[in-house]
Amino acid sequence: PFPDEPVRLTPEEARQILQAVANAALKLSHIDRDPHGEVNVGFSGIFETQAFAEHIKEFVEAYPKIQLNSHHDMSPISVLEGKLDVVVSEMNVHDPSLIKEPLCKATRQVYAAPTYLKKWGTPQTIEELLKQHHCLIYTKVSPDDTWTLNGKKTKVPSHYRSNSPLQLRHAAYAGIGLIWS
Repeated sequence: PFPDEPVRLTPEEARQILQAVANAALKLSHIDRDPHGEVNVGFSGIFETQAFAEHIKEFVEAYPKIQLNSHHDMSPISVLEGKLDVVVSEMNVHDPSLIKEPLCKATRQVYAAPTYLKKWGTPQTIEELLKQHHCLIYTKVSPDDTWTLNGKKTKVPSHYRSNSPLQLRHAAYAGIGLIWS
């Protein structure tokens, strides 16, 4: 709301305001124009690859004055709590207080170790997968044990769940079950 009458300042008040503006302008003129500072980034397991490391290399070479701190944390809540500045994640979060930008499209596929396939066979249909196979669940992406198969969310059978992508990868290599990655 604006006052009904014009604000009247004394000459001293006007001088103080103008001096504050001049001081602020002087400070801003001395800011280093190169991006600098510290950025805390959370990455999920899907982005812990050599290919993604090449992008990190490009970033740190392009912005040598930025200290990039990488964390194995994909929770957008960490941004809201102030623990992280950015989260690179495959999670689809709908929170109006977060800015979400797609970086790339990733398609998931079902994988299995040769030892698993030798013991249980290769599923030929989704119905066969649901009735005869064990699925490894990454709880941060599929907390309700659902995978998107042929464009449709499908609840899959599981007897091993983990919030660690590394543990799931090792479980898949050991032949414990199918992994959706």
